[in-house]
Amino acid sequence: MLFKLKILFISMIIFGITYLSYNIYDYWNFNHNPIDINLEMAISKKRDELINRTLEFYGIYLPVPIKIENIPNRLYGITTLSKNGSITIILNKKIFKESFNYIIESVLPHEFAHAIMFHRGKINGDGHSNEWREICIQLRGKKCDQYVNIEDIIIEKL
Repeated sequence: MLFKLKILFISMIIFGITYLSYNIYDYWNFNHNPIDINLEMAISKKRDELINRTLEFYGIYLPVPIKIENIPNRLYGITTLSKNGSITIILNKKIFKESFNYIIESVLPHEFAHAIMFHRGKINGDGHSNEWREICIQLRGKKCDQYVNIEDIIIEKL
């Protein structure tokens, strides 16, 4: 009986180390390689949809580039306006793996609404005005909140 218990314990340790090693490798691999082509296609499709809605409702053709980078903190995305007036949306690659649907359906419209506001020259204030919220809703953002609601992500995963 003691021998069987030792075998079980050693088997559990080997399984645990193997599982941990796989997760470390998977995390490293995701962070050090380009994102999957299917993810890129989903982002591109959503970007095209947002460009078309912007053109349809606001008469603005705004082909904003979308970059996927490791940005600091728990930011899901950020919209930048350079000194020369170019607008770029950056999505956080670290967050991508755990919350892909949320990024596509909520964060992209949220950031695209900021891009429209930047294009209109409205860059003052906290960036989350009523006008910004209306644009985000018009772009069919599922959540047009100022910040990410972690509960929404947890519920989506369940």
